[in-house]
Amino acid sequence: MSGTFTIGEKKVRPGVYYRYENAGNVSTVGATNGVLAALFQSNWGPLNKQFEMDVTMINNIPDYYGTGEGTEVLKEGFKGGATTIRAVRVGGDDGVAPTIKLTNSSGQNIVQIDGAYAGDRAFTVSVRTNLVTNERQCVIYDGTEIFEQYSFEAGNNEPENLVEAMRLSKNFNAVLLDKTSGYVASPLANITQAPMTGGKNPTVTINSYSKGSDVLERFKWNCIVADTDDSGVQAVLESFVEQSYETGHLGMTCIAGTSYEDMDRRIAKAASINDEKVVYLVHGWVDSEGKKFEGWNAAARIGGMIAAFETNTTITHDVIKNAVELIEPMTNGEMIKAEQRGCLVLSVNDSDQIWIDSAINTLVTPDDNQDEGWKKIRRTKTRFELMDRVDSTCEKLVAKVNNDTDGRQTVMAAAQNVINEMIGEKKIFDGSTIYEDAAHPAEGDSAWFTLAIDDIDSLEKIYMTYRFRFSQNS
Repeated sequence: MSGTFTIGEKKVRPGVYYRYENAGNVSTVGATNGVLAALFQSNWGPLNKQFEMDVTMINNIPDYYGTGEGTEVLKEGFKGGATTIRAVRVGGDDGVAPTIKLTNSSGQNIVQIDGAYAGDRAFTVSVRTNLVTNERQCVIYDGTEIFEQYSFEAGNNEPENLVEAMRLSKNFNAVLLDKTSGYVASPLANITQAPMTGGKNPTVTINSYSKGSDVLERFKWNCIVADTDDSGVQAVLESFVEQSYETGHLGMTCIAGTSYEDMDRRIAKAASINDEKVVYLVHGWVDSEGKKFEGWNAAARIGGMIAAFETNTTITHDVIKNAVELIEPMTNGEMIKAEQRGCLVLSVNDSDQIWIDSAINTLVTPDDNQDEGWKKIRRTKTRFELMDRVDSTCEKLVAKVNNDTDGRQTVMAAAQNVINEMIGEKKIFDGSTIYEDAAHPAEGDSAWFTLAIDDIDSLEKIYMTYRFRFSQNS
């Protein structure tokens, strides 16, 4: 006979018993890049819920979130290079969905169509007969564009048929109204772009953004942005990335100033933040159509760039697409002053393109546990990536190995595999390693390790010495 056995088990009956195990290593976790989180307000879409959008949706943003100005944060994030956006529409619970009542040919209200989401989006509704197929149609317009349309069988049961046709709609709910005394079954009355009414956007406060950030706690993202320059909301973002860091989520936020505020005040604000997790864009640009990008819409673009870049590269000297003019050009001295105080500054290259002058965050004065590398966006993101990949890889071993030499070696081997992968990816230097922390010997169910890492910086400053002489013989 045969059967399975567990380690240490002694069978009573003779036979061949079997078990299997993994002869390889724990699979390592790769890098997460291109993920932007966005908090915004709009006139359509789910409230206070995370919705994952990919870059293929960039031209269909209105389908999901309407036409509110805040949706621009999504578009600019994608333009900056984000491949995924974790979108959260923020707002209170006082919003109202738009609605319309349809009558039958006897003039009786019989079908009510309600929007699935609160907001003042201006929908209109037509009920008509398709002249080619003779089917009845209900068409819902967003402005002049068809948003949704439904075909249903003609006849006295049209109200029931329409409700059934709309049953799977994600944007509208159609219900039959109570039939009044004297109700006469009859077709729906024709209407042409009759407005849905009563829609109201929810109230949005600073607390709305705070609640929206709570929704993102369990998701991974590289950078978070919002659709406002309100200092209170910027403080929410700063607080959220700090809170996320303390709970094991490693990401940044990008905020920006506007030309409506004195430049020196903006520079002082960046210096006061003094946080490697916060990037502060101090000024903005104008695009080829004359549109200004400063404050939150500029921060969304830069945030997308921060989220997208691989950590074996940098966004220093990355060109801002379609930027043709700086709103507030800075002299060399002004740029130096701003960068020394933690500002992300834009400048003009020799081809008259606008690019990021130096990819730095707001950390000006590192604390005792930080080196100068934490001032760089690239090196901070590299370090966050390493920490995230090692932690996520080794988490698979929690409570799965013994706290003995073999178990701890297994943990170190898993972490070293991640380190070696990042060495091969040109993100950290060869020789980076992990070892047990001799100052804190393993005990009970706990073990301590030290990772000695040298992360690679970009070559950003090149110094050339030119030696000339008057004559070869001199």
